Amino acid sequence: MLEWVREWIMTRLSDLGDRARKKWQDKKIYPKIKKVVEKNMDKAVDCIPIKSDDVHYEISCYDCARYVVNLQNKTCTCRKWDLTSIPCKHGVSAICCQNLDPEDFVNPCYSVAVFIEVYKHAILPVNSPKLLEKTGMIPPLPPNFGRGARRPPRAWRLEPDKPSNIGKKRTRSHQNPIIKLKRQPYKVKAR
Repeated sequence: MLEWVREWIMTRLSDLGDRARKKWQDKKIYPKIKKVVEKNMDKAVDCIPIKSDDVHYEISCYDCARYVVNLQNKTCTCRKWDLTSIPCKHGVSAICCQNLDPEDFVNPCYSVAVFIEVYKHAILPVNSPKLLEKTGMIPPLPPNFGRGARRPPRAWRLEPDKPSNIGKKRTRSHQNPIIKLKRQPYKVKAR
């Protein structure tokens, strides 16, 4: 089972790395992220940017909401840009107002170069267990499973040489002893 998982991961890492090197070498950001940016560009049509300075914008939307965008810190008060590091529709509206490319404002973790760097490392192949050298060491044994982490069982039967007050609450001599009342049986009478 574990050999199958290792082989599957090894081929998957290799396939994803090859795909990134061949298909996306000329692209700046990962294609799925590019689609998100393009959707936000389509939604930015509903936003009207009002420039405060080169960095700060107030974005008015048709739903009577106003948002503040800071291009230097890459933040928006809708917080989508803060959470995903991909410009939201308000951020894209402010970016397009300055005739800049929204892909430049996407976090570098979504770039194709980082994607290729992640899949650069590989899981190396392993020889068959039959080809491994014998070391003369004792093979590892499974771990000993002792008693689980739980409350220890109560000693129901006491041995004759042990006192009978084990596990009971102690009372102080100057206090009144605790009196326990027995439960009275309830009888149902027919009328």
